[in-house]
Amino acid sequence: MITASNSLKTVFYNNTNIRIDSGCTIEYNMNTMLDLISVSYASGLEAQYQRDPSGRINLFKKLFPVDSIIKPFRPSGSGIKYFVLLPNDTTTNSFSNYRVIKYPGTVSADAVTAQPRLYYPGVSTAYKYWVTPKNQNVDLTVNYVPSGTKYAVTNKIVVTFEKYHANPTNYTITITKSDNTTITVGPTSTPSDGKVILYYSGSSWSTTAWAEPLSIPSPQLIKSIRLQATNPGGDRIVGVIEVSARWVKDLSSDVVSFDISKESSASSDDILPVGTLTANSLSINLSKYDQTALQYVSYNTSSTSIDSTKTYMFKNAELKPYFKIYHSGGAITSGSDVYDKVQQGSFFINDWSISDYGDVSVTALDSAKYLMDTISPDILCEQYPVTAVLRRVLDSIGFNNYNFNLATTETSIPFINYFWTDGTKTVWQTIQELCRDIQMNAIVDENNILQFYSRDYMYSRTTKDWNFFYAADSGGILPNIIDFSQKEIPSANQVKILWQTPISTQYTGGSSALWQSQPTFLSAGGLKTAINSTDTELELDLSTIDQYSKQQSIYNFSGYFLIDSEIIEFEAIQYQYVPINSSSFVLVWIYSPADINKYKALSKPGYESEGKPETAHFKPTGKYKIKTRGALGTTAAYHSSSQSTLSALNEWTARMVTVK
Repeated sequence: MITASNSLKTVFYNNTNIRIDSGCTIEYNMNTMLDLISVSYASGLEAQYQRDPSGRINLFKKLFPVDSIIKPFRPSGSGIKYFVLLPNDTTTNSFSNYRVIKYPGTVSADAVTAQPRLYYPGVSTAYKYWVTPKNQNVDLTVNYVPSGTKYAVTNKIVVTFEKYHANPTNYTITITKSDNTTITVGPTSTPSDGKVILYYSGSSWSTTAWAEPLSIPSPQLIKSIRLQATNPGGDRIVGVIEVSARWVKDLSSDVVSFDISKESSASSDDILPVGTLTANSLSINLSKYDQTALQYVSYNTSSTSIDSTKTYMFKNAELKPYFKIYHSGGAITSGSDVYDKVQQGSFFINDWSISDYGDVSVTALDSAKYLMDTISPDILCEQYPVTAVLRRVLDSIGFNNYNFNLATTETSIPFINYFWTDGTKTVWQTIQELCRDIQMNAIVDENNILQFYSRDYMYSRTTKDWNFFYAADSGGILPNIIDFSQKEIPSANQVKILWQTPISTQYTGGSSALWQSQPTFLSAGGLKTAINSTDTELELDLSTIDQYSKQQSIYNFSGYFLIDSEIIEFEAIQYQYVPINSSSFVLVWIYSPADINKYKALSKPGYESEGKPETAHFKPTGKYKIKTRGALGTTAAYHSSSQSTLSALNEWTARMVTVK
């Protein structure tokens, strides 16, 4: 949600005429625009960094590739940390149990005090970053110009360290310009969040951001960026996520108009009020007329140079539109004008068109575009809440600018027994299915953070951020409702039925049953031990269960028991197994045939005594996990055991029933 001062809200409440200007900046990442970029180690350090200079397979380089720091779409900050077994790196209580609904630190996506989400480094892991060996300093150079004169154009440099390893004591950045002269910044102490941003003022580089009113200086042409950082020692390692040269340009004077469609993928016809994942889109028109040459051009990677006087249309370049709203209580002063600058979000160019007269029409999407373009990596989760699954999916691709908005007492987030990706869906499709299934909403806000809202959170909100009036208020507030309409939509409990007409044939040999029911099992048994009205487990006497088929448990892993006048719903069967290389039984709850396969593979095969099924190393115990007491409108009650009625049970006779 866009935040605004109270004085700015008053302007919109009380005025019929408001002076507003629009503006927009564009930011290019040279790591994306330039080809053949390389990263090199300082002379004499390559053998230490590579760990294996003998030419053998180098796992260090595969797990922590140095060229990962120049990849596009790097994380917005720290927080996704790989588990590296070092006494001073991943210590006790430095991270929390991942299988929880509310993970510590996710209240704020960039909170310095947040705990990391840990992952094991792997060759096939989608998101990677580079780390130093123990006690080694960082000394890397990003080379933008391997040959020729196509220099990197930059007035902003971004360096990100993974703060959950060890932030360097200090860092030094050396910039080599196109004329081979150098500019050195530092040594400077590293920020606690590990994020270093340098801005070019027109004469020097510093961490001081450009002041408002915004005046962005012309960029420099550079050949390389050298990063040096001091390891704090003590057997620690330093992680480097990103080193990139950026070029920011102000397009405000060229903006003809722009239109932002909020929640562009949502529909007013949606049956449920929650359960949607939506994206925002930007349509912007730009114009810069020049009689001699076009000022807006499509970027060509094969061009021999980048002209800083031109504005390039390039896929995934970042646009940041904004409004200047002038009023006496504004926070920014420019000459005699006072205004507030209200950012409208971050958008990434998707497509564009340029006319012969230099008019440009651009369509861009918010950071959901990256999720739409990325296939979900292979992931398997067992007994995860949905919020943890979402964290796992997003973290696995290095997307950590997200936040969960959950109720104080959260009941709408279920646990999933098993979740996996199959390599056919994008990250956007994966999280969209999860949001729909549990009725969670998600949208990228104006600060470029993917905000998730649980059903409990949305329905528990009672505060208002804006009021609508149909008539003037006594406090000077003017009516602000332009149009109001009401539309009836289908109720949430509407049922949709999909069916197909059965087809038969008169040809010989083609006759078969049009429909055949699946088998249904009915079993009977007696309680081995009494249960009261609050017990969550029950135990059946194995000697009385379906004795005609000699089974030791009923057939279904979930279902219902009828005991006296109470119906009890159960969800799992308890099994015991002897693990391989062990002699003691382990108890587990079995929810499905998949669990049978899993634990049977972990168990010793066969029997303790050959020919005696009751001595099997893998077998049910006779206990069942209760899901609901007093199900289907019945009343939970005390039930005695059946030990005194065994003789009556043994007198049962079997009858064959055929269903046609």
